[in-house]
Amino acid sequence: MAHQPLTLTYRPATLADAEASADLGNRFDRHFIGEEPHTGPLVRKWWDQEGMDIEHNTQMAFNGEGRAMGAVELSDYRAPHVRKHLMIAVDPALFESGLGERLLDWGLERARARVGLAPEGARVVLQSWADERNDWSRGLFESRGFHVVRRFYRMVTEFDGPPPAAELPEGIQIRPITPGQEREVYQAVQDTFRDHWGFIEEPVKEGFPRWLKRVQADPDYDPTMFYLAWEGDRVAGVATTFPRMPEHPGMGWVWNLGVRRPWRGRGLGMALLRHCLAGFYARGCTWGGLGVDAQNLTGALRLYEKAGMHADQVEFTYELVLRDGDELTTQAIESD
Repeated sequence: MAHQPLTLTYRPATLADAEASADLGNRFDRHFIGEEPHTGPLVRKWWDQEGMDIEHNTQMAFNGEGRAMGAVELSDYRAPHVRKHLMIAVDPALFESGLGERLLDWGLERARARVGLAPEGARVVLQSWADERNDWSRGLFESRGFHVVRRFYRMVTEFDGPPPAAELPEGIQIRPITPGQEREVYQAVQDTFRDHWGFIEEPVKEGFPRWLKRVQADPDYDPTMFYLAWEGDRVAGVATTFPRMPEHPGMGWVWNLGVRRPWRGRGLGMALLRHCLAGFYARGCTWGGLGVDAQNLTGALRLYEKAGMHADQVEFTYELVLRDGDELTTQAIESD
């Protein structure tokens, strides 16, 4: 690869760089997928999470006019620190300049320096993502030994009329949350996603406040669109939704949807999904969407396809093993 001479300034990101980072991310994504999903407030909210440490775990490259031309970010704020995430973006004009390789190598060095935060003997990996249309990122990761471990789909459905009504299993009621039930939602999400590939158990005292801050800081958060499915006084399932996506104002988004083990196989997952879609339609959304692991361990993909949803984006999860050892994340569903 022929590299062009570069005159760039490198430094860690600050919260004041959120707009510049969003602009770079939009240039990068627009080149491959034709979408601009980033906004300054969303970047700032992400960076402002406890434990993100952007002073030490980010690097941005600026040209002489002060425009962000490249950025890399290491996310490693969740105990037990066995799965770290790397995000990288470069202005399309500099794809052949070597900037991507430089930023990726910086991120790899930072990730390897933090392997010791994980429990002794645990397997530690570094992960990143690339849309299937993004040949540049895929080639960059593969040049450093990353390999694809998973595919994720964005599933969507367009509304040409009211979606089918939810058919609730006997004895089940779906209700929006009321103040004080946020912890019930968080715990239900943790319980249902424990059976998802890559799940990591996090202490509630650390995970819940971080989750709640993230939710309540979202300008589109509406507690009437966070649902719990009840059987008597027991929570059987959960669904959390938002009425819009930054890149698709007309799309309602299902953030989490899950059913606890004792209630599976009774149609509650479909009922929750249809309840969410009906909520989007009632708020004027023209379509609904969600993300799903293409090899989901609980069969969620089949459920969404049965509901008439289809994949309109495919994203690859790339992984590099930083240290081999005992796997602490969910890889398969264990029998009760």
